[in-house]
Amino acid sequence: YEEYRGGKEMDDVVSGLADSYIEASLSEKEFRLDMPLEHINEYDRVKDKIICRLVNREANEKLLGDKPFTPVEDLAVTYHIQIKSSEDGIGSIAITEAMMDSYGVDTETLHKQALENMERLSPPVIKPLKEILVEHMLPEFMASSGLSEEEAKKSLETVIPGTDEGAAPEIICISNRSGINGAACIVSPEVRQKVADMAGGDYYVLPSSVHEVLAIPKTEDFNCSVLRDMVTGINSSEVSDEE
Repeated sequence: YEEYRGGKEMDDVVSGLADSYIEASLSEKEFRLDMPLEHINEYDRVKDKIICRLVNREANEKLLGDKPFTPVEDLAVTYHIQIKSSEDGIGSIAITEAMMDSYGVDTETLHKQALENMERLSPPVIKPLKEILVEHMLPEFMASSGLSEEEAKKSLETVIPGTDEGAAPEIICISNRSGINGAACIVSPEVRQKVADMAGGDYYVLPSSVHEVLAIPKTEDFNCSVLRDMVTGINSSEVSDEE
């Protein structure tokens, strides 16, 4: 778009896009899909590849128009066929109502299958937010400080607020191993129970993005309206519309 605005001919822009795509494709050791696309309309062939996503229902009203979905509060669980998975990301095809009809199954069946596949295709990851922040910051901190991994980790742990006596309850992050569309993990009853065990009982779920949700143990210190305002404020200013 920027090249076109700068005066480049559209044919040259499109040609450049094609060259970039081919170059990226050839650079992968194995540019293959995990399953042949001709099997996409055969339920027995795709059922073990069905995954789910969790999205905002109101914001995706048009997208959900021809898709089967399961309502969860003001969110919606949608269903997809994973056709490629690599370090660079996940490729998937959304299941439409027409596809579901051709499979001869219902939304409940898709939901159950997606949850069964979750542990294998996108294993949930449930960790204290502090631990995730330390892991994320560690490489750069080690490089800039010259400390060993153990020293750098200890130093970061003292800087990031934790669960010291008198501190706020520990925030728990729920996502999946890839970190892509990991918010859907909270749909699993097993995941919710694990979070409850870690939280020590009831907890609030903060839908921070489509990639993860946060959980905060329920205490008298937290008010639902305050948490709701916090999520709304952060999502409107720090998170892209797509996420």
